[in-house]
Amino acid sequence: GYGKPLNLDDDRHVPPKYRMAFRMLKNAGYTPPEVEMIKRVAQIRSELESERSGMKRESLQAEIRATQQKLDVALDKFKPRA
Repeated sequence: GYGKPLNLDDDRHVPPKYRMAFRMLKNAGYTPPEVEMIKRVAQIRSELESERSGMKRESLQAEIRATQQKLDVALDKFKPRA
């Protein structure tokens, strides 16, 4: 499949009992909170690149750290346990 577009509708990896629910959420435009946090961190980093004010930069950096920390906690529940 090198160079070919990905099929994002392929749900073979989703357990059959969850497929309909996941499809409904996707069609309704639902975005998981973890994805929203990732987008927010990227947005703040973009703002930080163009910001010159020292106070505003510190505020943005603090917001990145706080959001990243929340994201780390949220994603921790998906890590496999030994």
